[in-house]
Amino acid sequence: MHLSENNFDVVGQAVGQAEVSYVLIFGGKNKRQLYETAYADMMKSADLKGAKALVNMVTEEHVGGVPPFYYTRTITVSANVVEFKD
Repeated sequence: MHLSENNFDVVGQAVGQAEVSYVLIFGGKNKRQLYETAYADMMKSADLKGAKALVNMVTEEHVGGVPPFYYTRTITVSANVVEFKD
C-alpha cells in the first residue's frame, strides 16, 4: 500500500484537542503532555479499523488570555483519514 498510487480514498478527518489554563505561570500539563493528550484524542476519533491510515497531519497551538496573569494554551492535532482499495 503506497500513497504514490491512486489506490486510496479520503474517507474523513480525525481531530484531537487538549487545553490547559495557567494562573501566574502555574498550571497543569506541560506542552509535551498537552500534545500527547491531543494526539491520543485524535487517534481515538480516527477509527483506524481495516486498511486505513492517517495522512497530512497538522498540529496547531493557540495561546490566549492575559499573560503572565492568566492564559490558556490549546493544542489541536488533525489529519486526513484514507482507506486503501484492494
